[in-house]
Amino acid sequence: QVTWTGPDGDGDYLAAGPIGANDASYLTYEYTAKGNPLPLRLPVEPGAYEIRYVLGDGIQTLARLPITVTERGFGLTAPDSAAAGSLVQVEWSGGGFDEDFLTVARLDAGDGNDYVTYAYVRDGNPIGLRMPLEPGQYQLRYVVGQDSSVAISRPITVTDLSVTLEAPDRVTAGSIVAVAHTGPAYDGDYVTFVTPDAGVLDYLGYAYTSDGATVQVQAPDTHGTYELRYVSTVAGARILARRAVVVE
Repeated sequence: QVTWTGPDGDGDYLAAGPIGANDASYLTYEYTAKGNPLPLRLPVEPGAYEIRYVLGDGIQTLARLPITVTERGFGLTAPDSAAAGSLVQVEWSGGGFDEDFLTVARLDAGDGNDYVTYAYVRDGNPIGLRMPLEPGQYQLRYVVGQDSSVAISRPITVTDLSVTLEAPDRVTAGSIVAVAHTGPAYDGDYVTFVTPDAGVLDYLGYAYTSDGATVQVQAPDTHGTYELRYVSTVAGARILARRAVVVE
């Protein structure tokens, strides 16, 4: 919060930047029209800076105030492993600014915007962070939303799921088929009939796994060999189980 005095002309602003930088140079800024005192975001990197009142007409610095930006402490606490697609509670420490977020990223991910799943820290602490549907080695990250930099990361192993489907090998066209399933039953998971070459999100008759351990799925009207699939879309989309069924 910066209290200022000045002409408050159209386009005047407060800026934070390196000490001695030219008038047009800044790292963060906010227009004086937005209030007094004025909330001004400080640079991400610790060090010695200055806050300047800059005249919008002609870009002239009218006042300077030195300020030291100190280091922030970041931390992440979470299990070492979790099931694919599960919601993991992650405790965090850091700035906690509204735009900051946690992510699950691949080991070779780039900056903070390269991720598989995410959740904003403003939503709680600990916060539920969804794991990817594909098993493997990943990293949890605290991302500073101001510049998408990764403040801290830690590894996590995403383990695979055990999912099964039980149904008759042959069914009557258009009939209602009882399908027993085991699996995570995440929100939106479903069982469906599709042609063998169908895409991951294609479907014909379907039923949500949340309807029970045995669900009723309508068979296709056309004779042929089909696939019965268990599909999850909780973090991307993945076929978790499949089996062939003949429709006659």
